[in-house]
Amino acid sequence: MLELLFFANIATITAGLVMATTNIKRESLIFFSLVVITVQSIIIGLRDPLMMTDTREYVALFYGSSGFEDQIEPFFMALLYSIRFFTERVDVFLIILAIILNVLYFIFIYSIVGRYALLAFGLFGSTFIYWLVHVQIIRSGLASILLLICISLLANKKIRRGVLFFALSIGTHFSIGVISIGVFLGYMFSRPNIKRAAVTLAVLIIAFLAYEFAAPNIPFLAPWKRRLDAYAYYAETEFIQSSFGYMYAYFVVILAGFLASWKRQDEKTKFLFNIYMGVVILSFMFWFNILYRDRVFAFAQLMEPLLLMQLFMNNFGRKGGALVTFAFGILTSSFVIFVWGPRTVLLF
Repeated sequence: MLELLFFANIATITAGLVMATTNIKRESLIFFSLVVITVQSIIIGLRDPLMMTDTREYVALFYGSSGFEDQIEPFFMALLYSIRFFTERVDVFLIILAIILNVLYFIFIYSIVGRYALLAFGLFGSTFIYWLVHVQIIRSGLASILLLICISLLANKKIRRGVLFFALSIGTHFSIGVISIGVFLGYMFSRPNIKRAAVTLAVLIIAFLAYEFAAPNIPFLAPWKRRLDAYAYYAETEFIQSSFGYMYAYFVVILAGFLASWKRQDEKTKFLFNIYMGVVILSFMFWFNILYRDRVFAFAQLMEPLLLMQLFMNNFGRKGGALVTFAFGILTSSFVIFVWGPRTVLLF
């Protein structure tokens, strides 16, 4: 099965390279990309539903036998009910979830890089976070992708749609409330000055005071505060490990690459990098609370394939960057699927 996953991802990266280096029409590009993504999603969905604790919990939620339904955010439960209305087969359920996750992520990267989107998606499939999102952190992964689309819409001044996607994201996983602070920090980093620094500090202080003293008395916010407090307590009592592991490899490459070639980066890429760093810095603030740290950092990890590809292209040119992205994707896919995966989440 691992070999099939590897060749499926290599096929996606190859297709992305072809589309990035040929003059294919926009409609054909989108259609072919969606076909490739759907095939890859089907392969991921046809896995053992009992392979990981988190996947088992989502299957139990799907069948209504989990006992945790009252602790799951409303939009995600509505999504489960909608899928269950059409099918009760667990394999179809997992395939639909995989398609939703992948298509939404493709929509985000297409809004940023256009014709290079499938290549970036292939690089996404070569990363640690791709498999974690599909196997382990499905709900928070979906919420994070919705927030990425929200950021893209707001950056393009599509305010109403952006607000809608923000509501959907926080209605999918409560951690988005915390991650949004990192996004705000990154936005303020994009054009730093004394006024913005003062506003940032004021907002952080107000957010802290509101969380501690006002949220318990506000009906809409009280459930989120209870969840966040329970999350913190669970992390402190059940998880004590905290290490600088494989998942930070891309961060090191991105940070070093941007520091070395900042002047060669376009404004859009610099903006995304600032958002990324704001979230990374926030995650480091939770270093000794592994659940908070990893959930926040997972959002930053979802930005890494796009940032890596933009870094390569702004340094090596469009075609050269596409080739470097292709080679990097094959190399990392080999390691992630055959070395890291079997020790962690790819127990196919």
